[in-house]
Amino acid sequence: MLIKGTAKYAKLGNLDQWGKWSCAIYPDQESMVKIHKLISEGVKNKIRKDDDGYVITFSRPAKIKTKSKGEVDMAPVIVENDEGILLDTKFIEDGAEVTMKLETYGGKSPTGFGNYKAARLLAIRVHGMKSARPIL
Repeated sequence: MLIKGTAKYAKLGNLDQWGKWSCAIYPDQESMVKIHKLISEGVKNKIRKDDDGYVITFSRPAKIKTKSKGEVDMAPVIVENDEGILLDTKFIEDGAEVTMKLETYGGKSPTGFGNYKAARLLAIRVHGMKSARPIL
């Protein structure tokens, strides 16, 4: 799922205090509809309002626990420019226009009651950002 909007508080080079890569986004109108749909389907991320508008944060853990493999390292968030070139830096300025790619997943609740659905940050495309690497 693709979400468009303005980025803020991106922590993609270093992990946040919960051991995750994360980025807040102020979604555009079209993306807000998609987010409300996700929340109605059970995603727990919360939309909050601040001085700049409505914002929601998506994250990606550095490690996950699985039943079969135990603790597994996760690949970091992919950061690229408009041309699809991976950026050398994971720094995204507050106010940058971005498109976030989310992966949704779900299954049976660990408590055994019902099902769950969640969204995890997979990649971010930063619009208008140039790369130092030439296009081959």
